[in-house]
Amino acid sequence: MKVELILPRAQPGKLVDVGMYIPSLTMGVLAALTPEDVELRVTDENASDVDYSWEPDLVAISVMTSVAGRAREISETYQAKGAKIVWGGIHPTVVDLDDAPYIDARVKGPAERLWPKLLNDFQGGRLQPLYENDAGVHILMSEVPSPIRDLVKPDVETIIQLVTASRGCAGRCPFCAANQIYGTKISWNSPEKTLVEIARMREFSTAGAFVDDNIMSNREYAHKVLKNVGKFGMKWFAETDPVSSLNEDNVALLANAGVKLVLVGFETVNPENFAGSNKYVPPDQWKTIVDNYHRHGIAVDGNFMIGFDGDNKDVFERTNKIAMASGMDTAAFSILVPYPGTPFHDKIQDRIITSDYSRYHPGQVVFEPKNMTPQELYDGVMEIRQGKTPAMVLVKNLL
Repeated sequence: MKVELILPRAQPGKLVDVGMYIPSLTMGVLAALTPEDVELRVTDENASDVDYSWEPDLVAISVMTSVAGRAREISETYQAKGAKIVWGGIHPTVVDLDDAPYIDARVKGPAERLWPKLLNDFQGGRLQPLYENDAGVHILMSEVPSPIRDLVKPDVETIIQLVTASRGCAGRCPFCAANQIYGTKISWNSPEKTLVEIARMREFSTAGAFVDDNIMSNREYAHKVLKNVGKFGMKWFAETDPVSSLNEDNVALLANAGVKLVLVGFETVNPENFAGSNKYVPPDQWKTIVDNYHRHGIAVDGNFMIGFDGDNKDVFERTNKIAMASGMDTAAFSILVPYPGTPFHDKIQDRIITSDYSRYHPGQVVFEPKNMTPQELYDGVMEIRQGKTPAMVLVKNLL
């Protein structure tokens, strides 16, 4: 049996074109769960194009909403060659695709427990149209195997290995669909298991990234892990939230582990956009956060979403001015996207202007904003993006 795992790309170019590659955890874990008698090929379009001359029996595609259009193209091409198609990931979890003719089966929710069964069913001619996770995420965390980390071997200067110590996020951000897969209750790997995985990562790269939504959301856990990470001599990147970033002890933990860059979701200059959130910090404290990181030698990539109902036409200048005055090293300004499965999507359904999912990314406007036109939202974000150092360039400079 021949099986291909595919990770589509949303952008025209490849990540390796800038001399960098970030291996997919999803592909690595699924590969580790695949029986040895399966002839497996992995294609990550961030590294290489799909080679349609290879003829797999089953093609499994990991699909985010922004790549759904590209995933359909791949699916239809392989279906025409006689392959069966499986979609997994956040998009087929939150969107009903039961009638999509270009999909033979879909996986809803985390795939670790479902993938071996799906392969067994397919081999026995029993492929089902839907495989749905019925186990809690905390159970799955203990079952997730160590990913295979050298599936794709591009000739690039920089490879950043990924590790996740947790799943789930309690932030409940209105524009984020991550809770639809992993829930609002955070489940953690044991500190010992996470450190063993980091030791394995060191075999493949000297740079790593924590891809937890916020590694500092459990300080006791973070302390147990981070106090031991520095001994591996790696440079790290991490995501943190503004609330935990106000605590300089947290920042010191990250610095001692070797963290060189943090992505901080400041989100918006308008506090009313995040009313009731447990992760929001108002703009008058942003400089304190940035200064905390800078004192410990950590660069800051601030992330912002624009297009909330509380945003007026002055939001662009205000956001740019306040962000730059805080001293952050770079900033990413994104157009708000009403991803399926999010509270924001449900709230503005009557204002969504397209269901073309290839446009559902932070560089396109797919809804009618409340206080400006779609074109004004687009133009405003594009203008304040100018001159900012892309995060990937900053990452390369820090390695």
